Formats: sequence, C-alpha cells, structure tokens
Amino acid sequence: MNSNEKKSKRKIIIRLLLFCIILFILWLLFIFLFMSKDRDIQPREVSNTKHVLEQKNASVNRNDTGNANIELPSQSSEEAGVEVTPDPYAISKDSSLKHKEITDIRSRMKEPNINMKSPKKNVGNKEAFIYFSHNRESFLPYFSNATKPEMAYHSAFNVSLVGERLGKALKHYGIRNNVSDADIITMLNEMNLDFGHSYDMSRQLVLEEKKKNHHAEIFFDIHRDALRKENTTAVINGKAYAQILFVVGTGHPNYQANLEFANTLHRLLVANYPGLSKGVLLKDNTQGNGVYNQDLSPKSVIVEIGGVDNKLDELYRTADALAHMVSQY
Repeated sequence: MNSNEKKSKRKIIIRLLLFCIILFILWLLFIFLFMSKDRDIQPREVSNTKHVLEQKNASVNRNDTGNANIELPSQSSEEAGVEVTPDPYAISKDSSLKHKEITDIRSRMKEPNINMKSPKKNVGNKEAFIYFSHNRESFLPYFSNATKPEMAYHSAFNVSLVGERLGKALKHYGIRNNVSDADIITMLNEMNLDFGHSYDMSRQLVLEEKKKNHHAEIFFDIHRDALRKENTTAVINGKAYAQILFVVGTGHPNYQANLEFANTLHRLLVANYPGLSKGVLLKDNTQGNGVYNQDLSPKSVIVEIGGVDNKLDELYRTADALAHMVSQY
C-alpha cells in the first residue's frame, strides 16, 4: 500500500470517527431534552390535580380514586389561589365591623368540635407552626360597608382567628403548636417595603421558629381565597364548611416532599370530609412567589381556608376538620 492510499484510508477513518462522535452528541442531547420534558410534566401527574374553575362557577369533579380534579383556565381575579393585592386604604385604616355577629358566633363555637373516635395521641416531639403571610386577610360578611375582595382586610378581625382555632383544635388532639401573632403589614411598614414582600417578612418568622424550636416540623401558612362563596363552600352532613385548597410552590428543587405532604392531607380529607378539600394547586415563580418559604421544611404548605364571603362558623368547622386529619397524619 503506497503513501497516498494510507493517507486516504486515514482520512476515511477520521471522518467515520467524527461522524460517530456527532451521532453520540446528538443522542445525548435527545436524552437530555426528553428527561427535562419528563421532569416538567411529572409534578402535575404526582399532584393528582388538574385544575379547572370556570370564570364564575367552580366545578369540582372526583375521579375513581377520590382525588379532586380542579382545572384552572387563564389567570384571572376569580381563580382559586390568586393573591389579590389589597386596596391601600383597606390596610391603612380598618373599616367598621359588625361586632355583635362576631361575638355571637365566637361564643357559640367557643370550643373545637373534636372527633371522639380520635383520642389524644402521643406524637413525640413533633410540633406545628401556624403563621400568616397575609395575616390581615378578612371576611366580608362582618364588614359594615366593604363589599369587594380587595377591601376585605382588617388588623384584628382576620384569618389569624382561623389559625388560632386550628392551633386550639390541634392541641385537643395532642399536637403541640405555636401560632404566630406577628402583623406582616407592620413589619413591611417598618422596612419601607410594599405588600409584594410579604413572604420575605413571613420567612423571618419561619426561620426564627426553626431556630428557637428544633421540634417544629409542620408549617402551615394560613390564607383565605379571593373567590366568592359559591366557589369556597361545601355542605357536609347538613352543615356548611369553608373549603380548603392546598398550594405548593414548585420554585425550589425539593418541592416534591411538600407536594407529598399536601397530597396526603388532601386524601385524608377526601376520605373523611368529602367535598371539603379542592385539591393541591402547584404554583411556580411565574404565578406568584413560587417558593412560599416551603424550601425551609419538607412539611410546609399554604392552606387556603374559605374565601372572602365565608362566615366564622364555616371557617371554624374547617379548622376543626383539618386538625382532625393532621392528627390522623
């Protein structure tokens, strides 16, 4: 074989090697893109929730496994889990309330309704922390004049009452807990920050709790939805309850643990209080904060309890039911 033939053969071998290398790179690229796409759709499959609410009337369907299937259309102020920005006036000055109605309900439902088939349990050192990123979210039936969701805010009569009820009910089931009394609006004002930084402020609360209480394991951020009553109320055994929606942020790498926790609570509610839980809503950083401080604990979740039109007795019944299911968890 002469030198020209050797050079020609060498060129052919080099070209074949380059072709093989290119094919290998293309194969790796295809595998990478396929796995990335699979990761993107996996959370929706795990969540067991396809979210669909019509613009005015919510429709909650139940599949054969008992999981809530709720579908959400394009974003609007009428959707579940939407974070409505309060009217500046509503958070700067409290509107007048119907104090007699509030006092009547609170005195009538002073003690949690505890399921006697679920006695107090020894839960070891595990504790819950209940806090409120939007602690002034309130309820329109008790306002003298306010009628719009963005006006339903109050410094004293607000969603923190529902959190306090949840904490009281949890203690009846033997679950120790702390309920935050921090006012996020005051914290924001002191830092000269707007309402959009609410989760930055509540993050401080969670970090402080974790620092001083190493037994804190479950973290509930209690909210109320901006939806109207027909979309936030369920009737169970003849009594009205404020419906629950769990919100899990997917904007951090470890959200699957929070999702599993929320799904477990949802399934327990479906089995014991049919219609009470609307399911688990996944939100990334294009739909809001996206993390919601849930990167700080694997058992952390936002719990939307009711909406702007729910009454205190409906909210209290739901807090009692949720405590019951946490005790079963």
